[in-house]
Amino acid sequence: MFSVKFTLTIVFYPKSNCKSAGGILLLIDGTSNSNDANYAQGLANFFKGLDHLGDVSQKRRIAFTLSKCDLPGLWVNRNNPGEIIEKIENRFPKTMNQLKIWEDNESREVDYFVTSSFGLLGEKYPEPNTKIIERDKNGSYCIIRKPKLWRSFGLVSPIYWLCTGERHKSLDES
Repeated sequence: MFSVKFTLTIVFYPKSNCKSAGGILLLIDGTSNSNDANYAQGLANFFKGLDHLGDVSQKRRIAFTLSKCDLPGLWVNRNNPGEIIEKIENRFPKTMNQLKIWEDNESREVDYFVTSSFGLLGEKYPEPNTKIIERDKNGSYCIIRKPKLWRSFGLVSPIYWLCTGERHKSLDES
C-alpha cells in the first residue's frame, strides 16, 4: 500500500507548445474547493496568456475533470452529466465563471468529467475504496483501502473527448 500527498500550486506559463494545443485537461481535486478563488485567478491568467500567444479563433477544448469522486459527497450521481455540472458549480463557482467567460466564443468548448483513481467497492451499495489519511484546505490525502479490488473510473473519458469531441458512454461509467 502507498500514500501520496500532493500540494497544488497553480502556475501557468503559456509557452509555444500551448499555442498549438487543441485540448487542455484541467484536473481539479474535488475536495479542494477552498482554493476556488486561486483556481479562478490562475485560469484567468492562463487564458490571458493563451490569447496573447496568437489566434483566439483556434478551436480549443477544455476537459474540466473533478478528481477524487470516490469520496463521500462527490461520487453520488457521478453518471449524470447534469448533476456533475451542478456539483462543480456549487463547489467551484468562481472557477466555473472563468470557464464560462472563456467558453463564450464559438471556437471554444468545455465539458465536465468526474474521475477516481481509487474507485468504489460494491455494486448495489457502493462505498469508496479509500482510506482518508489527512484533510486540509488543499484537499484530502488518501490511500487505497482494498488494493485487490481496485476499480478506477473516468480516467480515460476526458482524454477521449479531448481527442474526438465526443463522449463515449462506456468510458463515463464506473
